[in-house]
Amino acid sequence: MVTPRFLRAARAAGVQVHVRTVNEAAEMERLTDLGVDGLMSDRPSLLREVIAGRGGPAG
Repeated sequence: MVTPRFLRAARAAGVQVHVRTVNEAAEMERLTDLGVDGLMSDRPSLLREVIAGRGGPAG
């Protein structure tokens, strides 16, 4: 589970956090809100929609 505490510890250690395999829009949004460095998914078109809907690159 990626939590704010986990992310703070990773950042303090200089470690990036990439999460896999995220296939639900709500979880993609939650992790994006937390500030993870990367997401991997079996549903790339959904991930692209979520990112684009949050003002990120659409392509």
